[in-house]
Amino acid sequence: MPNAIDAADALLPSTPTLQELTYITNPASGSLDDHFDPSTPQLFSRILPHFQHLESLTTCATEVSTDLFRILPQSLRRIELSSFYHSPAFRFEERILDDIEAFSVHTRLEEFVLHDEGWHESEVEALGDALRSRGITLTFTDDGGGLI
Repeated sequence: MPNAIDAADALLPSTPTLQELTYITNPASGSLDDHFDPSTPQLFSRILPHFQHLESLTTCATEVSTDLFRILPQSLRRIELSSFYHSPAFRFEERILDDIEAFSVHTRLEEFVLHDEGWHESEVEALGDALRSRGITLTFTDDGGGLI
């Protein structure tokens, strides 16, 4: 399984022109505990700011972190995250709500889809309220971590 640095190096040349990206690591190919290292910046934390025309991103919650809403490219319209790991890098933190408020002036984001488990109802409501206040639709599925 490629690490975030190798994957970032492979994707960087495409960042100026890519409009849609689906990047799903295979949770069946080895241990996610070996793949996920919370001390290492996640793949999209490294490269997301470099995408100039990206409109749609579908990836695993282990490939982004809670800085997601701070580093969104202005072109992004849709994000879909799925969690295959019991402790993904993207999890609820209060600062996410502040980041959503801060980025809203310059974003084109219309839809945020999250397939995850382990979020409290109050966290989903807070995220949904913050996104809706900026005209962004949240779709949350408590999926138990399976493939979507």
